[in-house]
Amino acid sequence: MRILYITPAALEPPTAGGRQRSNLVYRALAEVGDVDTFWIERETFDTPEPARIMREKYHTLGASRPQGPSELGLWKYLRPIAPAMVNRIANFADPAALYSAPQPRMMADLRRAVDPAKYDWVVARHIYCLLWTDLVGKYPNTIADADDFESIVLETRIASGAEKGLRSNMARRAARVLKKRESQALAKCRHVFLCKPADISRVGHDRYSILPNIPFVPPGGVEPVDVPMPFDPASRICLTIGSLSNGPMIHGIDAFLTNVWPRVLQRVPEAEYHIAGAHLGDTERSRWQKVAGVRIIGFVENVADVYRKAAITICPVTYGGGTNIKVVESMTYARAAVISQSALRGWDGIFDHGKTLYVAADADSFVEHCVDLLNDPAKRRMFGEAGRAIARDRFSFAKFKSVVRDALTKPPIAG
Repeated sequence: MRILYITPAALEPPTAGGRQRSNLVYRALAEVGDVDTFWIERETFDTPEPARIMREKYHTLGASRPQGPSELGLWKYLRPIAPAMVNRIANFADPAALYSAPQPRMMADLRRAVDPAKYDWVVARHIYCLLWTDLVGKYPNTIADADDFESIVLETRIASGAEKGLRSNMARRAARVLKKRESQALAKCRHVFLCKPADISRVGHDRYSILPNIPFVPPGGVEPVDVPMPFDPASRICLTIGSLSNGPMIHGIDAFLTNVWPRVLQRVPEAEYHIAGAHLGDTERSRWQKVAGVRIIGFVENVADVYRKAAITICPVTYGGGTNIKVVESMTYARAAVISQSALRGWDGIFDHGKTLYVAADADSFVEHCVDLLNDPAKRRMFGEAGRAIARDRFSFAKFKSVVRDALTKPPIAG
């Protein structure tokens, strides 16, 4: 079986959620057939090493960089006059274009590198990869890994208050357009991977599988649920870990530090708030490290090390379109979590409020839940053990691979 895999993320280093899922999907596909990769380079790296790894280790046959709306259509003729201004106007005129407009240069790059018709399956991470490359409806055996919907990102941004005034109105319009274009694309896919049941209504057919986000497992590595996690009843460390360049994470940490953390510290003076993860910007570092009781950890090679020291974890994100992998990761590492209502998306009905974690409806409840768990080691140990039992049963790489294998071993449609 020959598979073409289109990924918008480098598969190494797996230091962020998008790269981790892309890596896991590739490895699951590679157990089913021979995989060639086409790389949509949305990131800029300081060295050529990621490109070399993609070519040599992941059989990348071609790559292309996406263009902004002002580089497409009629805008490209105006752009040389005042690039920054034209870019702002183009984004304002059609904010949905960034994730849905066909990209002629990318389409040409793809077809120079490979002939999609020669593959049994074409698997694309994210719906926008299908829209950018104009593959929708062109090939009968296309699979979309739709773990994140850009329309939902916009909808939840609006609901969180992150968009205001005229920008809010434009975001509402863009969300409607994106939702329509996403649904039209998925309707033409042979199969769709979703990360949560709540997204089923956006597919429009029954050719889907739930492929949940799982904690990253390196090749040959130990499943996180099997990593020893001793419990320290004396710890008063609250931990947030994730990609620190992620907009929902930045917005959520800012809100937590402003509205919740000072009140927690008043009631539990020995508490500490550790922030760990990759891609932390200088602006956020400077802002956050000024807050009393906050320690910036930054990137860590082994996430189990910071989880071992933590009493509880905090997932404060206020918007987003997928599921928050750090929720299940916290459960996997047997640490009770206090999470925002937004962070529960995809985990409701799996990890229950008051049994494995606390869901905070507002700043006041966030404070109460944090204080309760910090002052009650027995309860947080009970939460952690219950969460780990669920994670062990439902969120292993073996089960992840089986979902992918079941979808791809269905008879393909003749081209």
